[in-house]
This record gives sequence, structure tokens and C-alpha cells, in this order.
Amino acid sequence: MFELSIALKYLIPRKKQLSVTLIAGMSLAVISMVVWLLLVFLSVTEGMEKTWLGKLTDLNAPLKINPKQAYFSSYYHQIDSMSSASGFSAKTVGEKLLAASSDPYNPDEDPELPSFFPRPDPDANGILVDPVKSLASILTKMQQKKTGFIFQDYEMSGAMLKLQMLRGRPFAPFGEGRESLNFLTQVSYLATPPRSPKILAPLLAPKTAGDINHLFFLAGYRSEGNLSDEAPDIRFSSLEFSKNISPLLELVSIKTMKTSYPSFRLPVRLLPENTPFSAYALFGGETYIEGLITNSKKLQLPIPGGTRLEKGTLLKKDGLIKFSFDRKEINLPSDAFLTLDDSIVFESKIDIKSVQRAKRISDIIVEAEGNIQGKPLKGTLPWVNLEIDSFAINENSSVSPPWAYADSKEEMLLPVTPSKEVGILLPKGFRDSGVLLGDRGFLSYSSSTASAMQELRTPVFVAGFYDPGVLSVGSKCLLVPNEVTRSINSSNASFSFDKISTNGFQVWINDLSKVDATKKEIERKIEEAGLSSYWQVTSFKEYDFAKDLLQQFRSDKYLFALVGIIILIVACCNIVSFLILLVNDKKKEIAILESMGASKKSIACIFGACGIVIGTIGCAVGILAAAVTLRNIDTIVKILSVLQGHDAFSQTFYGSRLPDTLSRGSAVFLLIATPILSVLAGLIPALKACKLNPSIVLRSES
Repeated sequence: MFELSIALKYLIPRKKQLSVTLIAGMSLAVISMVVWLLLVFLSVTEGMEKTWLGKLTDLNAPLKINPKQAYFSSYYHQIDSMSSASGFSAKTVGEKLLAASSDPYNPDEDPELPSFFPRPDPDANGILVDPVKSLASILTKMQQKKTGFIFQDYEMSGAMLKLQMLRGRPFAPFGEGRESLNFLTQVSYLATPPRSPKILAPLLAPKTAGDINHLFFLAGYRSEGNLSDEAPDIRFSSLEFSKNISPLLELVSIKTMKTSYPSFRLPVRLLPENTPFSAYALFGGETYIEGLITNSKKLQLPIPGGTRLEKGTLLKKDGLIKFSFDRKEINLPSDAFLTLDDSIVFESKIDIKSVQRAKRISDIIVEAEGNIQGKPLKGTLPWVNLEIDSFAINENSSVSPPWAYADSKEEMLLPVTPSKEVGILLPKGFRDSGVLLGDRGFLSYSSSTASAMQELRTPVFVAGFYDPGVLSVGSKCLLVPNEVTRSINSSNASFSFDKISTNGFQVWINDLSKVDATKKEIERKIEEAGLSSYWQVTSFKEYDFAKDLLQQFRSDKYLFALVGIIILIVACCNIVSFLILLVNDKKKEIAILESMGASKKSIACIFGACGIVIGTIGCAVGILAAAVTLRNIDTIVKILSVLQGHDAFSQTFYGSRLPDTLSRGSAVFLLIATPILSVLAGLIPALKACKLNPSIVLRSES
């Protein structure tokens, strides 16, 4: 404590020791700045690594258990192709899991097995080994014991996707026969989505106002012959609309609606009484043509040739609408409309009574409240040239939604319409091609018959979009129900896949750092059950498409850590200059301390403590600055983007926002390493202080 008290006394800034104080401050500032920058950089890097690992393992799963070739060569797998109970076709792992019997073969009804057919593999009791159900039993027991352990069977397949994108044309009310139809065709992979909401729900892209508007637009349209290559016969049906609109409004609560610019016309009856508005009127000669009202200081609407524009005041008084300009005044009809130069947003509520009798969307009445020029507007509007701006989803609705949802059993489901259209999930990149929620189409695949190949088609519709992360097949993978992949795989489809890699089990765990231990545990249990010849366990570290990415992350991490240590060493070397100057300045005091009995070890400890204190304070200040920086990193990124004139960090690689969590491991490392390096940097000055001769110093100072 004696040495520490002396060290703290030496570090107190003094006017008579300005040079020492300045160098001490510079040393402290340099260490703080280096720690700050290193910690921010390492925290962002670590956060990005976790983000990318999440993208890699959310959909692909950290562990996969695939059948080996011995499984496909076994009696257990091949017997389905010889059994009428199995439809004389091989079954997938998922179908085997649901099968009532491990051995469906009936010698009294099924064909005789050829001599080269594999022999059954019996267990100790002489019963046919069931590799699928036995493995599922092992995984079920692990799931019951381990928190966050989730498994399911999965399949992959392929098909041709053809989507029909029905859109309403601008300025045309719904159902007026002015629709446009475009097509999108793509060869696609098909995969089984995770059934756990904890895994799939975070991957789903949020529904946009455009998606919800499109669902309302499609409410009255039905597509006849939508499995045809030709343009389907699209018809608006008031009966279809009446049936669909109420469930849709039960699912979606509309909060605000905005006007469609420039097609919306504001009824003058919405204007409040005795409230003047700055407005314009368009005249052709002396004839009034149209009223215009604007939120901006300058009118931005084009003015037709042969007309003139007069600026004035619009006032509603006693139900009469008057436009005053240039000492003149004209009356507007009570049913007149005003053109807007921009969209305005209304707080909206749907009139339920109007919904019950509506035959099309324009029959629905909206109770609207908004403002223009800072003045209130209130009244009712027909749903014409209005778009949903904000909304809320009613999660407790009894109506099955037309998007992916979790059922009462906490299992994610994809919807199926009464007409047997199957809901599918598309990669979020499809939105860039203009695809919206509810778009219809079909999946095309081939099936072999006795004489030829036959094309089959499954009707589908878009039930949502998901983030594919680092999926090996990227933006070409559709998530579809198990029934679709099984139907395609059993049809001898023209798409050829490796059975080993596209069929098996997926396993998710909470802590990715335990993936190797979990893999070894599963392998041990499989071996104990005598199933090691049937199953192969693979972790995400061994996925072909992920090896390079993970290796790059490890290399970057080691490189950044090495560079960080070097920079920190250089920063701590500033302490050498400070302590040497301090030793020279405190020669007399050092000599007095030694004369009073202080040992050379104590003298060395005093200056070593000075180094530790500076290093510790600098590190603490740097950590605090890093925490503040990370908390406000979004603001910093916005400022950098404005200065550069473009996004400072690409969303493709960095995501929508940079990681903002302080890396505890890096903070602890710096909090330990900085004082140690500071002590090492103080060794030379401390040794110099030990070698001072008290008698010589005191004589020279006298």
C-alpha cells in the first residue's frame, strides 16, 4: 500500500510539473483511444460472426443426420418397393417415421422377393431393426433432457415454379376489368421448413402494407384454369368478394390509410366549418374547372394548357363552399372534389355495416380523420383510391390466415385453400421481382409412366417470404409442406438429387459452441443402439458451402487479435517515456526514500504501480467510450452515410444494422492485457530508478 500511495501521489497533475503531466495525459489518452477502437472493432466483428452463424444454422440446422448408403441398400428401405401396402414405392425418412409397420411386406399378397434381395437385419429379439424410429427415439429422449434441443425430419426436391402476378392498373377501381397479368418462371429447389416457431418465425420477413393491400385486391378475384400455360381467365366475382372480405378484416386491423397520389379526390364535405384553407382554382376562361389544395408552399401539379390558376382562400360556412380570390368569390357545388398535390394519411376505421352489404371494395365505407395544412379533416370516404398505410395483425383470430402461422400445438403451418392451393414460402429476394403475398401459380414436375414421362402440376400461392441466410442453394429454394416434396420425390421426378444429402433429420441447439459435444453424444448413442452403419452425423462446420466462410471468420479473428495486441503494445510503450521523465523529475525524492530505508524493490514497485494505474484507467475509459459508441452506433453510421453520400456499410453483408453489443470476452481480455503490458513497459524506468545512488543524487541536488 505504501508503494501505491506514493505512485498515486506522483500521478496527481501539478502546475510545476507541466511536462510530466502532459506526457502522462497523452499516454492515458493514447491507451484509451486504442482500447476504445479495438473494443468497438472486435465487438462489431464478433457480432457479425454470430449473425452469420445464425444465418448459417437457423434454416440449415447446426446438425444433420443423414442415412448412409448402407441404409438405402438395406432390406428395411427397399422392401417398400416390393409391398402393395407401400404402393410399391420407396419411402422417405419422414414417411418411415409415420409408417404403422417397419416391415410392410405381406408374402401372401405381394410378389415373391428375388434371390438377390437384401436380407432383413434383425435385432437381438429377432425383430427387424427400424433405424428411423430407433433414431427418433434417441433424439426424443435427448430433447426431453436438453433445453433448446429441437429435431425434425426434412426432405428436399425440385420443380419448376410459375407465378402469375395479377395487378390492378393505376387509377382504376378494383374489379373494373383493367387488370394486368405478368408471369415469373424459375427452376427451384424445394425444402421442408422448420416446424418450430422459435426457428422459423424469426426468419419470416414481416408483412408489408403492399402485401396487405394486395390481399384485399385479390379478395374478389378468382383464377379459372390457373394450372394452364396460357393466361388464365381472371374474373372479378362479387360473391367471392363477399365471402373473403370479412375474414380478411377479422385478421387485419387497419390503423391508417393514405390517399393514392395523384388519383385521389378529396370531397369538400370533409372540410371543417369556418376554417379557411389556402387553395387554388383552375379556370378555363371564366369557367371554374377544378379546385386544388396543397400542403406545400409551391403548387407541384401540372397545369393543362389553355387554363389559368388563381390562388385564393377556401372556406366552408353554413354548408356552403366559397372560393375567394382577387376580390372575387365563387360558390363550389356541395358534391365538389379537390385535387391534392401529395398523399395524406388518415386514421381509419372500417364501417362494419358497409362491409356486410359490400359487393366490391369501393362499397366499403371508411371513417377517416386526418389533417391538411395543419387543420383537421373528418368524415366518411368510400374505399376508392385509398391504400392501407399501417395495420396490425390479430393473432387471436379464429380465422386461418393466408400466411404461415403457428397452430395451438406450437407448430408452424403453411395454409391450404379450399381449392387445394398450397401455401409456400419464397426467399425474400423474390420481392425485388415484384412478387407479393397471395400471388398464385403452380409447381411443375415430371412423373414417369409405363409409356412416357407425364407432367404434373401442384397449385400454390405465396404465403410469405423468408431470409435464406447462407443456404447452399441461396435464393432458389422454396419452403413447402412435406406433402409436396414427398409427392414429387415419389413420382420419379426429372430433378435428380443425392438421396443421402436431401433426406434425414435436422437438429437445432441453443449454444453453437456445444455443437461438437452434442455431435459426439448423438454418435455415441447411435453406436450403442447398433445403428452406426445406417446414420452419419454432420455439424455445420463440415457443410461444404460453409467451410470457407467459417475458416475466413477464424482467420480474421486471429489476425485482428494479433494486430490489436501489437497496437496495444505500441500504445503502452508511451508509458516508458512518461516514467523515464518521471524518474528524472523525482530523483531527489527517490534518494530521500532510499535514505529513509526504502528498498530498491519498493522503488521499482512505485514506478511499476504508476504504469498499472495509467494502463487500468486508460483501459476503463476506453471500455466506457466503446460502450457509449456501440449504444449509438446507428446514429454514427447514419452520419457516415450522409458524409459519404451512400450507405457506409452494405446491407448485403452487414445486415440492416451493425451489431451493438459489447463483447465481454474482448473487454475482459483488454482489461487484463493492458495493465500487464503497462507493467512490462514500466520495467525499464523502474530498473533505472533502482540503480540511482542516493548519496550522489543528494550531493548533486544540494
